[in-house]
Amino acid sequence: MYPFDFLLPLIVGIPLFMALIIIFIRNNFLSWIISVLTTLIITAISIFILFTFNLKPVSYYFGNFLPPVGIEYKIDLLNLFFIVIVSVIALLSIIWAKNAIVKEIGKEKTYLFYSMFLLTFVGSLGILITNDAFNLFVFLEISSLTTYILIALAKNKESTLASFNYLIIGTVSASFYVFGIGVLYMMFGTLNIESLITAMIDAPVNPLFVLAITLLSAGILIKIAIFPLAWWLPKSYSTAPSVVSAFLAGTASKVSIYMFLKIIIIMVGRANSIDLTSLLNLIIVLSVCSMFVYGFIAIKQDNIKMLLAFSSLSQVGFIMLGIGILNPDSINASLFIILSHALVKTGLFLCVGNLLFQFNSTNLSDLAGLSRKAPFTFFAMVFLLLSLAGIPATSGFWGKLYLIVSSFHSTYWFLAIAVMLASVLSFFYAWKIIKILWDRSIPNTFEYTNNKIPLFMNIVIACIVLCNIILTIYPGVIYTLTLHILNLTIIARG
Repeated sequence: MYPFDFLLPLIVGIPLFMALIIIFIRNNFLSWIISVLTTLIITAISIFILFTFNLKPVSYYFGNFLPPVGIEYKIDLLNLFFIVIVSVIALLSIIWAKNAIVKEIGKEKTYLFYSMFLLTFVGSLGILITNDAFNLFVFLEISSLTTYILIALAKNKESTLASFNYLIIGTVSASFYVFGIGVLYMMFGTLNIESLITAMIDAPVNPLFVLAITLLSAGILIKIAIFPLAWWLPKSYSTAPSVVSAFLAGTASKVSIYMFLKIIIIMVGRANSIDLTSLLNLIIVLSVCSMFVYGFIAIKQDNIKMLLAFSSLSQVGFIMLGIGILNPDSINASLFIILSHALVKTGLFLCVGNLLFQFNSTNLSDLAGLSRKAPFTFFAMVFLLLSLAGIPATSGFWGKLYLIVSSFHSTYWFLAIAVMLASVLSFFYAWKIIKILWDRSIPNTFEYTNNKIPLFMNIVIACIVLCNIILTIYPGVIYTLTLHILNLTIIARG
């Protein structure tokens, strides 16, 4: 019996309540303080649970009503891993945001940003902690709807169109998911995930079952933005306020990947009558396409945010490749890359936010040679970009290495070559940014605004760099954690 199970509903309840409070007070500074304290509290709770967790799943039943009547929140090592990541990224992002968000969206909408940010945070946490398939859909909608608003808050006109495209694709994705859940409810009469797992174990294959799995897979893969279902995402990241881009790049795809693990690999994968081999082979093919297609497109970009957005799509390919291979080493590699990529990509988008704050541009052609004007931001970007590329002595190197090793240990050994080639491709678009920002011989047009970067913005980026250094030096700590996750939850069937 876990003595702190009452903390589970607070993980969702506190930021939900605070988001509503911000709407009423409408004070920008107080809204920032409330947001910082809220994300700090949730981060502290999640880390506290991690260190006091007894490795056995913990459930909280609302009103003491057991499923299928009541709603269940559940903590296990898998979702706790993701909750800690999302909480830490939210905390770092919101601390950084204070000055930049006023510049990028205007003072009159700042309080609305903080409220919507916390609601997006609530949606992500709810997806991770709920053990009810329909409740998961509700939180998915909360997260999606508030994300559309966050993107549209930017001053540039393109953000409105990007938000609309995101809305359309989000609606399609959510529709696929909820229709799939509806079919499962019609078949098994329950929405609780544990109850569905039990009901599915010996369920016979029939067209309805196959339809449900197809709908669920399609809905989640669209949210993950795997090739070729990702045309909507780069514009969303590149036009959104910098802190929104950072938070989404660090968390959105990771939460969607958790959904795939929870719903498809763990829940559906335990049905004795269902063979996921064909789906996993498709995932492998699409992942390799993501790694290369979006990597090549990234190289051609002049806008740094657009380049990083396509880079995110390419890196999602690495993560999903490990899941497609589906052996203990490959899942371990995917989880490690998820953590490394969340930190690296959040840090890079915040660095780009620094550049926008100081130079009013995110185009490489405008910012050539700025290393002399913004040395801290430049060298932080260098370290994070090298980590993104998987250069030895960086956290990204360990994730790519684990993935290569896992490929050799599987029947898909030739994928190790694909991972190595895609890593080289990652280096080329990372080097493009480094070279142009350093090369002082290239004519530039940046506008030096004399906006001094506030100390806390640089401290946040320094913390992210420090976390990556620690992850580089002590990868075994994460390996041990993910190994526990594998033993307890991930591999659904031998």
